[in-house]
Amino acid sequence: MTNTYKRVSAALLSVLLLCMFTFGASAASSLNVGIKFWKERSDKESMANTGIDASRDVTLTRQSNGTYTLTLPIQQVSKMGVTGYLSGLTIGDVTYDGTLTGDNTDLAGLVFLLRQNGWVLTGQTVVILGSGGTGHTAKAAAEELGAAEIATVSRTGELNYENLAKRFGKREFYLINTTPVGMAPQSGVSPLDLQRFPRCKGVADVIYNPLRTRLCQQAAEPGIPACGGLLMLAAQAAAAEYAFGTAVPGEETVLRVYRELLAERRNLVFIGMPGSGKTTIGRLAAQMLEREFIDCDEEYLLEYGITPEGELLAHGELYFREREEALLRKLSPKTGCVIAAGGGAILREENVEALRENGLLCWL
Repeated sequence: MTNTYKRVSAALLSVLLLCMFTFGASAASSLNVGIKFWKERSDKESMANTGIDASRDVTLTRQSNGTYTLTLPIQQVSKMGVTGYLSGLTIGDVTYDGTLTGDNTDLAGLVFLLRQNGWVLTGQTVVILGSGGTGHTAKAAAEELGAAEIATVSRTGELNYENLAKRFGKREFYLINTTPVGMAPQSGVSPLDLQRFPRCKGVADVIYNPLRTRLCQQAAEPGIPACGGLLMLAAQAAAAEYAFGTAVPGEETVLRVYRELLAERRNLVFIGMPGSGKTTIGRLAAQMLEREFIDCDEEYLLEYGITPEGELLAHGELYFREREEALLRKLSPKTGCVIAAGGGAILREENVEALRENGLLCWL
């Protein structure tokens, strides 16, 4: 085994075998298959199980389109994927021996995201939140882009969320979040408080739902450049198309698809003083754009059985604002809508954060 193979995860690596013939009566189910797999053609067959998780089975599944998914419990893959050699795989009356390749599209997507956002990591320090599979991919991306120092943060590791500020609070670094903290439906939270890291030079969050996580919004407050994971998702899809030979998407194609996805998913949110025309303009905009229109005052009535005006008179402003905040948090995961917020909704920062997760705010 050469040192070019980096530990990315203990997860299963699925490789589609384009085999279009009949598999038999049990074709729709997954079968355990006895195969030998090794990393280098020059390796001896005795090394067949190097890097294989013996506690997991190798399975073969026939897909509805006639292709087969071979699932190998590989513990180590190279930066861009895996190239190995296979012996002893039998499908029907055919036995396969030869080269087996797989691609790590996560890495291609993340590198594209960082480069498009102007990250020049040569000689820089990168801090990665999360030590799972995506965290290992982020490490490979940082290495490919020339980072001089890479630090991985985990809950129980030597570098953790308790001592991170002490070790990096006064240092310059780029931050990549690979944890699910802040992802819908548990959005509105951040894996750390960026105020404790005033010299952070950039933030990349691989989460794409919501479009702007709380971590990215925190970064925007002091002017730290930040990007979410939607562009990475589009670039991953392009890398997969290239790997399967169905297309060779160029950079402009990836960016065009990303912009279309962003425009399709992003809400248009009208805010402003009472009587400024949020509902009227919002309704017209929704008709022109052929989008769902949400009037938050109407939603309040549907949710609580009382109008905002009635609630204010009956229970006072504090009670009303608490219920309004809960309603906006409930509405914030919606995408592709036109929303007219209540006149005083932006008086609470929590409401602004919720609306910004998937929305572009327009002041009237």
